[in-house]
Amino acid sequence: FVRQSVDFPTSSFSIPLFETFESGSFLLENPNLNFTITNELRMPLAIGLEIYGTKTDDNGDTLRKLEIYDSFFDLNDSLKSILNPSLTDTAAALTFIIIDKTSSDFDQFLGWTPENIYMDMSMVANPDLPVDSILVFLPPDTIPDREFNEDAQIFTNMSLELPMSLHLDNLAVPVNLDSITVDVDVATIDSLQLRVVTYNMLPFGALLNLQFLNSNSEVLYSLEEDFHVLANPTLNSITFNIKEPEININQVWLTGEGIDALNDTQTIKIIMTLNTTDGAPTIYTPLLEEYTLEVKISGKVRLSYEL
Repeated sequence: FVRQSVDFPTSSFSIPLFETFESGSFLLENPNLNFTITNELRMPLAIGLEIYGTKTDDNGDTLRKLEIYDSFFDLNDSLKSILNPSLTDTAAALTFIIIDKTSSDFDQFLGWTPENIYMDMSMVANPDLPVDSILVFLPPDTIPDREFNEDAQIFTNMSLELPMSLHLDNLAVPVNLDSITVDVDVATIDSLQLRVVTYNMLPFGALLNLQFLNSNSEVLYSLEEDFHVLANPTLNSITFNIKEPEININQVWLTGEGIDALNDTQTIKIIMTLNTTDGAPTIYTPLLEEYTLEVKISGKVRLSYEL
């Protein structure tokens, strides 16, 4: 018997939810990446595991590696041993492996909002043997403690658990209002006031920012002022339901630059920046289906004509 290793092809999966975030981060309370390994091979085995994520941001494509703590591994060379059946066992051995925020920085890793997650897994047979050594059993002087049963199979099942209890930190979520048209001659507009009404039934506070985009999605004008949704709505402490919405009304006058941008505006982009309540330790808020944020935008125009 010798120490041998096998590298498996890189596997990947995406989390479409993360692609809707522009910046900021969130923490999930108890995210888990679970592995169930079914092993029929009657010899010691171990796995090596590397996980990393990628996403595209203002700096282009970026990569972040999941930090798996040393305490997760129980062998040298960053290996995790898995159970194997003995020479007399007829059933396969099951090993359950959990990667969570106690064995890694998994919550911080997901809070980085990767768009794609990649996993490199390797398997090592006879990890207890030194490299380049050979273990030979010579009965009856030595009694074998392992064998290669050639019909044996190994199965790996993976599941991802993302309980929706969140802590949000300046999480920016964009919403686009397309096909914007202005039915008046912009040159006749003396002043323009935008009125934004928010009905907040989200369990967090929010800031709203508006951008005017042209047909190429280029920013023509951006309001410097954030519209602040009032304090978090009151939550039922047991069901976490919203008792009633928090209503906030904001009004802002567009500058001349903003009025001129209306000529070429095709899309109004709403950017919601969400934050949950801060606290120590971190406060997590369950996310329920019925939570909503309703935004109404209207304008009041003052025209100037020469008679």
